[in-house]
Amino acid sequence: FLGGTDITDTPFEIKAGETPPAIRIVLSTDTATLSGVLKDASGKPMSGARVVVFSDDERQWRSQSRMISSVEAGADGTYEIAGLLPGTYRVIAVSFLETLAWTDATVLHQLTPDAQVVTLVAGRITVPLVVKR
Repeated sequence: FLGGTDITDTPFEIKAGETPPAIRIVLSTDTATLSGVLKDASGKPMSGARVVVFSDDERQWRSQSRMISSVEAGADGTYEIAGLLPGTYRVIAVSFLETLAWTDATVLHQLTPDAQVVTLVAGRITVPLVVKR
């Protein structure tokens, strides 16, 4: 925190010759794991599709943000994304996305209308998904 503001994943500059500001660092093991089974429109488990989870807060849509993650579903359609910070996210399953496309804010804007809103707290949450695109 910088001056009471959470600056996690937010770049800031300390200029040469200036006194650095007081920063409070909070370490936590209270992370969330999002998991489930990915299915196609007919209800069959679907392998190889991609699950994207991203913060509901557009200000977090930056390259290398810990508030954006993605994983490919396994052969049995299962997926798991661990280490997510508690908060409100959107999650969606898509049949294909170019590598790292999920880190592009323009792509996230396109995915938002079809994404499901989930609130993550520390621990595991299971969200079954159907491929939307």
